[in-house]
Amino acid sequence: MFIILISCLFFSSPTLAGTLIIGDSHVVGPFGEHLHKYFNEVAQENVRTVGLAGGTARSFTDPSEVKRTLSFGFADRKNEKQKTVSGGTKATAPLLSDLLEEEKPQRVIIELGDNFADYKSPNAQSDKTVIAQVKQITETLNKNKFNGKCYWVTPTWTDKANSKPYFKSNMRLTRVIEIIRNEAAPRCQVIDSTTEIGIGENDIKTTSDGLHFDSKNGAKWARGVADRIREIEASTSKSGAKNPAGVK
Repeated sequence: MFIILISCLFFSSPTLAGTLIIGDSHVVGPFGEHLHKYFNEVAQENVRTVGLAGGTARSFTDPSEVKRTLSFGFADRKNEKQKTVSGGTKATAPLLSDLLEEEKPQRVIIELGDNFADYKSPNAQSDKTVIAQVKQITETLNKNKFNGKCYWVTPTWTDKANSKPYFKSNMRLTRVIEIIRNEAAPRCQVIDSTTEIGIGENDIKTTSDGLHFDSKNGAKWARGVADRIREIEASTSKSGAKNPAGVK
């Protein structure tokens, strides 16, 4: 059912011909793999997906290559082609501005948050860090005059709170999502992965570190996100059809 519905939507939306997805280790791993497939194979779009494990907004916006380089894992998928770098080897994320210029996407999906949430020891500065990270992305989109659809996918639940080494906390997660929602809008529509994609707190299982997901659970998260985007764009399409001239 999901495949049929999403196919109908995207095949009827020729203006959304390209999707750019960026993010952290979740995009490197199963979540990113499955989300890429949904837009490339099911929706038959041109899709570029870039993930840097350990990545933050700075990893895609800082002019210094050194500051965009980490050694925890990297993936760059372009439709059916894929380049991966395993953990232990340095990899540098491309600038978001360069990706926008190269791909000229009509849809950008950003999955970031876990790496700047400061789960272990949040303090007064932690919220300011989240705000700054979100602004780095939205300001880049604005400077590059990106006028397509933008979605910010928040992190989702952990079922193993405070597990080492990330000490992820659902209480802190809720606060981080609140900040992302406040700061990303109106430039990006925020997709709350804890309340808007049909995944409850007990419906998704992390690996032992309490933060990452195996293929089954990563696919569940990706499917929920893709389905939510489908719903949003279907609703927007219906609204536009009823009011094609923008008359209020």
